[in-house]
Amino acid sequence: MRCVTVPILCTLCALLSACVGPVANERVDWAHGASYGRVLERLTPQAAAGEVQACLGAAPAPAGAAYAMIRYRRTRLHHNVVALVPDGLALRVGDEVELWPADCAHGRLAHVERVLPPLPVQS
Repeated sequence: MRCVTVPILCTLCALLSACVGPVANERVDWAHGASYGRVLERLTPQAAAGEVQACLGAAPAPAGAAYAMIRYRRTRLHHNVVALVPDGLALRVGDEVELWPADCAHGRLAHVERVLPPLPVQS
């Protein structure tokens, strides 16, 4: 009986795992490297200085820039990153955002592109 149950359970798990995947939404430009993130906190330039210097090295940080700590997911791991917030973007803790990753080799910090609209409620 056990030798029949194990293959059946494995098959069921494989079939059910095909149903689980990333949330299907076109709110983020996944194809070009953007990620979905959530704002954990707003940061002062002084609080973000260490992360900014680690990425930019000797290059100067953008003057008068605003920063936020963003949590995003890559594969199964969650990461926190300090991201540059564009001028005039009203950002609150808990907002969902489109996040573009840092490219420190080319002197580009991670940055928030925009605040995402809420997902529609499905009934």
